Amino acid sequence: FNSCCALGAAACGALPDPARRQCGNVMVSRDECIERGCCWHPSWSPWVPACYHPGPEAKWPTAGEAGTIVQLFEWSWIDVANECENELAAAGFEAVQVSPAVEHIRGDQWWTRYQPVSFILESRSGSRLEFIDMIRRCNNVGVAVVVDTLTNHMAVGSGVGIANSIFGVRDFPAAGFNPESFHHLPGEPLSNCGVDDMLSEYNVQRCDLVGLPDLCTDCGFTQNIIAKHIAEVLSFGPQVSLRLDAAKHQNPEDLRLILDRVGKPWVVQEVYTSSPDERVQPSMYVDLGHVTEFWFARKVGLLFVEPEQLCGVHTFGESWGMMDGHKAVTFIDNHDTQRGEALLTNRNGAAYYLAVVFMLATPYGYPTVMSSFSFSNKDDGPPPYPVQCGEGWVCEHRRAWIRNMVGWRREAGKNEATNFTYGDCSQVAFSRSTAFIAINRAPGEQWSVQAFTGLPAGLYCDISVSDNTTVCPTVLVNEDGFASILVPEMSFVAIHQGCMAENSSESPEIVDWMTPVLAVTAVFAAAFAYVELSSHRHCQESSLSERLLRV
Repeated sequence: FNSCCALGAAACGALPDPARRQCGNVMVSRDECIERGCCWHPSWSPWVPACYHPGPEAKWPTAGEAGTIVQLFEWSWIDVANECENELAAAGFEAVQVSPAVEHIRGDQWWTRYQPVSFILESRSGSRLEFIDMIRRCNNVGVAVVVDTLTNHMAVGSGVGIANSIFGVRDFPAAGFNPESFHHLPGEPLSNCGVDDMLSEYNVQRCDLVGLPDLCTDCGFTQNIIAKHIAEVLSFGPQVSLRLDAAKHQNPEDLRLILDRVGKPWVVQEVYTSSPDERVQPSMYVDLGHVTEFWFARKVGLLFVEPEQLCGVHTFGESWGMMDGHKAVTFIDNHDTQRGEALLTNRNGAAYYLAVVFMLATPYGYPTVMSSFSFSNKDDGPPPYPVQCGEGWVCEHRRAWIRNMVGWRREAGKNEATNFTYGDCSQVAFSRSTAFIAINRAPGEQWSVQAFTGLPAGLYCDISVSDNTTVCPTVLVNEDGFASILVPEMSFVAIHQGCMAENSSESPEIVDWMTPVLAVTAVFAAAFAYVELSSHRHCQESSLSERLLRV
């Protein structure tokens, strides 16, 4: 960032006020600001930072829909930072979504994280300093951080928070909130209606959601407190963004006023709908940023929960009753739906992982991969820290099928899906410019297919098994762009131009395109085994270096 400051105050001050992103605490001095490599230019407005990052709003997502977010649910800040450095950057993940960072009620249940007590940055995941360091370390390796942000409500009841803040019924002195900071019944500041009518915008956005005190986000003093908290979080790095929890229960104009005060950061808004008849719909929020598309999980879940459902996926997208894909954040499951409506989760084995593969392969939306922990009761909190994959922590994102498809998606870019080939309705293949995939949802049945890949002639790694270019199973694409492929049952074969086998220059006469057949038994072992990134990672290393150049 020093390059901006080296241009002088005039260059830094040229940014319009709404584009400034705060760099450091609100009370940072001029000398401290310059020492951080940021720009200093005082403003008359209390909501325009004097110390700010050079350049306008956050520049990510650099890859847009070609990138992938991973949700490391309930991971500690230290574990998230380590994962960014050791796994996520090398695999090509563009961003990591983390759990709420603010002080919450005490208790072991996962949902305690969603009952805030104050905006103090102390939580089960770690301390304020660990949170800040996590953002720094992730950003330093090119991984953006999406912070799950609570702006709709505070905790139920009274007690003492995890950072020892005392709170009462609709009274949170450590956050600066009193009963008048919340929506309430006329003349009854300690009472409010409950959300129970999805056909009423007023009920959805002004009543208490499952008993949680509903913040008066249309009140100026409440907006000020929320904006100050968000500005602080955004100040910790150039690639920090927000997931707005329960956005559906906040009026979009109220959210706009808050986000305008903090430089209009990139956001994904949680807008849950189960019927097109509901009064509050995702379309009301798209002007503010991206929105969660719950219908995506339902529709893709139906495609993979049973065999023989894939016919017609060449039309998959908005025509299936979903929102504009350029604004949609997609997922197969998340921390809520895992414990409720999800048709598929990691417990469903290969069917679930094939659904995630399809999510990463389709051009629709901006995908989020879930990385969860095992539970026997839907209220269960996380296993002990540090995170140890396989010891209560599922770590779906480390599976070879998912990790390697993140690189496949980056190679596919924003290109549309073309060249569809069907076997029966359990089998489909298609390409996206320089990437090709064949999926077989049929149990107990391999799929032998001669498919047009759209790729140049050459020998490609089947990244469903390995992206190690020296030992990967290979697929030969001939001069006409066709390949003969045998796809194992409940599996897939995927190739892309960014992952050519190292012996691709050898004569086609001595290349055996049936190599994947010989590796059938290895497919499931690779797909469901954890991957150590200390092994050769030729296909992803170049992707990582390109990403770091953009930071």
